[in-house]
Amino acid sequence: MPISNYLKKYLDYLEIEKGRSIRTVKNYKFYLEKFFEFSSIKTINDISLEKINEFRKKINRDRLKTVSYTH
Repeated sequence: MPISNYLKKYLDYLEIEKGRSIRTVKNYKFYLEKFFEFSSIKTINDISLEKINEFRKKINRDRLKTVSYTH
């Protein structure tokens, strides 16, 4: 099954079962799609702890690039 099917089911679960706001669901969708693209995820079997950790490092490093320090 394509990862997009799992994503839709998960987002529906967040909204309906967990009662998350539409804004929260959109944020989850945004970051999960970024993760799938970054890690070339096509199916659920493509997901690994290594890919998750690499994506987390990328997000953290991207945040550091945007932080400006004023002293």
